Amino acid sequence: MTEWYGTFWRRFWYEQFPGHTSRVPHELAPPDLAEQQEHFHQLVQELDRVVQHAERLASLCHQPSVSAGDLKAAQDELIAARQVAMPTAMVSPAFGPITTALFRDLYDGRVLDTRTRADRQAQAYRTWKTRIYEVRDRLDQAQGRSGHDVHRSGCAFLWWKSANESLARCEDGKRCQEPLFELIAVN
Repeated sequence: MTEWYGTFWRRFWYEQFPGHTSRVPHELAPPDLAEQQEHFHQLVQELDRVVQHAERLASLCHQPSVSAGDLKAAQDELIAARQVAMPTAMVSPAFGPITTALFRDLYDGRVLDTRTRADRQAQAYRTWKTRIYEVRDRLDQAQGRSGHDVHRSGCAFLWWKSANESLARCEDGKRCQEPLFELIAVN
């Protein structure tokens, strides 16, 4: 598993910064795909909440007449929301490294001005969210390239996508409003 994620992160970070496609081959699905799918499912429930709290705090910092108590309350709400998401993210080999990068961005001490710091932190949370979805997409692509992974149940688990990212239709032909899960039998 360490080797798989070592290759995965080498490709991910290489492609993040210079914007070039990595030539390092990476064909197989992660050995713990089902577990990472569960981590993503748990994280996605908290991601929007964390980003919204960060953006609210940044917005308050731009108001000319905001009390220190309001800023403290907004910051406490952000910290509380973040503390719900962090344990799941940090234990995951698929999401832990980008969460570590988030912390590096959050605690960059080069910014002394509160307004600028709040703006940069809100941007760091938005970047974290984007990267979490990107990692999920790359795991999905790796799973698709390796065929169906057979799990203990004897079925293949197809990565779920939220309705706005999926082309799947509900039985009545309308777009589904909930995440989709599909199990198919493997011969």
